[in-house]
Amino acid sequence: MTSSRPPELAAATEQTLTVTGSAVAELVVPGDGISMLDQVARGFSTAFMTVENITAEANPGVVFDLYLNMPPGLSGSQAEFYYTGTFTLFGIESMNDPDRAHDGATGLRHAFDATAVIRALAQENVWDSSAITVTVEPVPPPGEEFAAVAIPVQVGRIGLFVTPDDALPVA
Repeated sequence: MTSSRPPELAAATEQTLTVTGSAVAELVVPGDGISMLDQVARGFSTAFMTVENITAEANPGVVFDLYLNMPPGLSGSQAEFYYTGTFTLFGIESMNDPDRAHDGATGLRHAFDATAVIRALAQENVWDSSAITVTVEPVPPPGEEFAAVAIPVQVGRIGLFVTPDDALPVA
C-alpha cells in the first residue's frame, strides 16, 4: 500500500564523511527512529537511503557503491547481500560552476530504496535498528585497478527515511 504521509527521517550521520577510499559512516538513530526502522524490518513500511550534499572539486572518475550494515572485510559476492545502491558524481562540474543557477541545497543528492536490504538483514537476524552503518566503496572503471580516490569526495549527510504504511495507526 502506498502512503499519503511524507517520509520521516529515522537515522542520519551527524558529520561530513570524506571519501578517498573505503569509508564507513555511523548513523545516529533517535528513539523514535528505532521503532520506525523496526516497522520496515517487519514489512510494514518502506525505507530510503539518501546521500546528500555530495561535493568534490571535480569528478574523480569513479562510482561509489553503498552497503548497509556490512561487516568489515567483505567484498565481491559476500558484499552483495548488503548492497543498497551506486551513486556517481555526474554533473559535479555544473554544481561547482558559480555562474550557473542552482536550486535548493548545495551538492548532489541521490536516493535509494533500502527496504529489501533491511528486510533481508532482519530475516537473517542480523538487523539492529539501533546500530546502523553505511559503507561507501569507490569502484574504478572496468578493467582498472583500484587506487585511492585522487579527488576527495565529501558526503554531507547519509540518511534513512521511512515512509509509514497508511494501514498502520498513527502514533
